[in-house]
Amino acid sequence: MKGDGSTTAVVNARAFLEGLCAEIGPALIGLRPVVLRTLIEEIDLEAGRAVSLGLAVNELVQNALKYAFPDETAGSVSVRFGRSGAATFTLEVTDDGVGLPSDQKAGTGTRLVRALAQQLGGTVTWHGPSGTRVELVMPEQAPT
Repeated sequence: MKGDGSTTAVVNARAFLEGLCAEIGPALIGLRPVVLRTLIEEIDLEAGRAVSLGLAVNELVQNALKYAFPDETAGSVSVRFGRSGAATFTLEVTDDGVGLPSDQKAGTGTRLVRALAQQLGGTVTWHGPSGTRVELVMPEQAPT
């Protein structure tokens, strides 16, 4: 609720992100031996922040499922979201695939995820090789 008496719509992060992954996972996995796992805490987010977070998850999961496991390679993708401190949340998308080629770090998807992190008032970092781990850390409260 805002101080001016109006209400702000909230979204349950667990239901939203698990539902999103359930929609995009099967279409991109198909019959390949790849597993998509989620570990999402019960957190209520303001609807606009949830949308930005959902767009980041969508981009990161799609990239992992499209590129991390070439030639029917088996593997897994994990999506985690939860509290990581007194006033921060962390989104982590991890795969155990082939890792990011160095020329992929400046693509359109990377720029989109960086822009979404900035919109959320947070930061994003990519880690690898030995698969890829993307970590988006954002403040619990929306930037003013």
